[in-house]
Amino acid sequence: MASKAAASPSPIATVEVMNQLKGSTIQVIYQDVHWPAESGSYIGTTSIKMLQELGITKSIVGHSERRRFFCEDNDSIYRKLLACLESGIIPILCIGDSETDKQTRNKVLREQLKGVLGRELTPRVDISRIAIAYEPIWAISTWRDKRPLPTGQEVRDMLDNVRGLLEEVSDQDSSQCSLLFGGSVNPNNALEYFSEPSVDGALVGGASLDAESMASIFEAGLQAWSGS
Repeated sequence: MASKAAASPSPIATVEVMNQLKGSTIQVIYQDVHWPAESGSYIGTTSIKMLQELGITKSIVGHSERRRFFCEDNDSIYRKLLACLESGIIPILCIGDSETDKQTRNKVLREQLKGVLGRELTPRVDISRIAIAYEPIWAISTWRDKRPLPTGQEVRDMLDNVRGLLEEVSDQDSSQCSLLFGGSVNPNNALEYFSEPSVDGALVGGASLDAESMASIFEAGLQAWSGS
């Protein structure tokens, strides 16, 4: 389970937070990373080397807002993902759509997955070494429209569909690839979502900004995955 709203503090704040979390099971995850693994000057970005120096072991790549507002394409996302893997950082690849028609939705998701994981004549990505977060854009708290949030059954169906597309484009077994759901996960729906066998975790947005809210989501995860 990852929180994206509070995932990427500044490097100085990151050190302070990591010191506070030392000895716990909570990890700091970055929201984005710049793809060149070698040293260099990339003003305004967080490099792979910086994450390594901070002891960060996971980073989100390809979030819908990076695609939408920073014009990130599949090529740059692929480079980031590959650089993470080559440097020992586990990438959480985000995919998402704003479609209601399943055929149109699958076209969007297939293009995103194939553009990163189904490339030819380039190093192939071992999908057992990554996690994938599916975020239907219409359900993200920042961009919510008037459609109701999906039920647990709908989330299960969507992630089963994503897993099928993932195996189709990568031609790999996806059983070791964790699938997270992101779409206004909150204390009211977390247990319902986590109880579905297709859901391996969540990418939590606005709800993570409130400590009590996030604690309730953690409790839901413990209840769902511990069998208690």
